[in-house]
Amino acid sequence: MNLRDSCVQEDLTSKKKKPFSSRSVARALAIQGVFMIDGPCVNGLQRFLRPIIECGAHALFRDDGDDTFYPFDTVFAQNIIFGVQTHKDLLQEIIETGLSKFRTVLYLEEVTKSILLCGAWELKYATENPVSVILYEYVQWAKHFLPEGGSGFVHGVLDKIRPVLRG
Repeated sequence: MNLRDSCVQEDLTSKKKKPFSSRSVARALAIQGVFMIDGPCVNGLQRFLRPIIECGAHALFRDDGDDTFYPFDTVFAQNIIFGVQTHKDLLQEIIETGLSKFRTVLYLEEVTKSILLCGAWELKYATENPVSVILYEYVQWAKHFLPEGGSGFVHGVLDKIRPVLRG
């Protein structure tokens, strides 16, 4: 293979879909975990998290027949989940300020609420992460977890409460 062929080959490989980053998968796992915090199953969150954390990988959005598991940042995922659990009342109050006067957090669909809680927690407490990355990630997960239009709603609310959370 000559230099030109190797450059073309490298260019083709770089255009392949990149796997999810470990932080991105941690955010998705956190959304699922926060969703389960108030779930009807006693100890459901622990039963959900334990096997995933023990194997250190999550088969999130893998293709049928593909054995690709996406590793994730377990500490980061747990920080978000338990951080939301600890600060839930405060985060819900702040999210409430980003909603129209005709909506309340209590009446949001549970997945939407979980995404907003995780995003709000990260904006407030994970200050090492850039705001643009946080907004982008939660909007992307909203596209996966919510019906069409839900990602715009998530972006609007998180962007509106961002100044309150990051000063």
